[in-house]
Amino acid sequence: MRRFSVGTLSFLLLFLAEIATYVAVIDEWGWGTALGIGVGSLALGFLVLSRLGQDMGRVFSNAGGNIVQLSFGGLFSGGLSIAGAILLILPGFLTDFLGLLLVIASFGLRFLPDRFSPASSPVRDTGGGVTDLRPEEWSSNRNTPSQ
Repeated sequence: MRRFSVGTLSFLLLFLAEIATYVAVIDEWGWGTALGIGVGSLALGFLVLSRLGQDMGRVFSNAGGNIVQLSFGGLFSGGLSIAGAILLILPGFLTDFLGLLLVIASFGLRFLPDRFSPASSPVRDTGGGVTDLRPEEWSSNRNTPSQ
């Protein structure tokens, strides 16, 4: 007898939970509402993904060939948005609910102060092609071979 992995069992349980949720929603609100929620969440997922793509395109086009350094908060918020959008695109009410929570959380992260996120990179461009490092990020023995 072949044993199922944890991932396979998790996927199977999610599938069964999604079917049970669909049956409950259809029983409570009807086919039209269930279909409308499904199409609406699909459209919202694609809207979030297209908005993220437009934002990233704008960031890179404004960089003008320079290196772009994104903050930790921006990367984390974008990652949550992408995960939420993918969950919204997948069919099912449970995945839609989780995706909506992730998208809302990603937008909420934009309002947190920067002090709650670690520095994204020790390298800071001061303009004019000069790279500024903190004292603990450099050493004066640069001619010593590394081991």
